[in-house]
Formats: sequence, structure tokens, C-alpha cells
Amino acid sequence: MTEKITREQILAMEPGRELDALVAEKVMGWTNKILPVTPFDSHSAPYWCVYGVKVNPVLNWSPSSNISASWEVVEHLRGVHGLKILISPQNHEGFYLHVRNEMGGNITGVYEFDFAPVGIAKIALLAVMDE
Repeated sequence: MTEKITREQILAMEPGRELDALVAEKVMGWTNKILPVTPFDSHSAPYWCVYGVKVNPVLNWSPSSNISASWEVVEHLRGVHGLKILISPQNHEGFYLHVRNEMGGNITGVYEFDFAPVGIAKIALLAVMDE
């Protein structure tokens, strides 16, 4: 995507490959490359890479639908960007999420999501979109 994505576009996205790719590229800093499955294999597959090193298979990493992958995003934001995602349950009906910096300043507004992984993916994108 060459044009700048807006907050409204991010919030309207459905869980899936497009949202996952944006999180991988914009938040995690990864690139998508086709690499051999093993060093001795003629088969190749798409991988998310950092500095040319395999990080995760593209088809297996989905922070918009998998809580394990979304926690990788939470940890990356904290460790690399110095940002914390705060998650509060909302009466068994969803979650409130927002991002704060190290000084306690609110980076994003507070947003309501039905499903934590997709909320984490979207709020992470919102947090880094203006960097």
C-alpha cells in the first residue's frame, strides 16, 4: 500500500491477511520474502523477515486472529517503541484498548473491540502510524 492509511481505514479493516501484513510491515518492521523452506529444500514459501532472516511464515502469523501472535506485537511495541497497550475487559462483551508512552501520555484514544487480537493489531497500527 503506497498511500497513507487513515485511522478510519484501520478501524474498518476485518481480521485477516491484509491487516496482518500491515502490522508485520508497519509495526514489526518485517518484510515479506520468498525463501526456501529449509537450506536443503527446493520448495519455497513466503516468510516475514527482518534483515533477511526468517522470523515467521507469512501464512502462520496472524496477529489479528491469534492471541499468541498479538502478544508478540504487544511485546515488540513495549521493547522497541517504548509503548504499552492497555487492555480492559468490558462486561464480558469486549475490550477497551489504548496505547500509552513511557511517560504515561495517551498515544491513541480509547477504542472498543469485540475481540482482543484484532483490537491489538489495530491499536498497534494506530500507535505507530504517525511516527
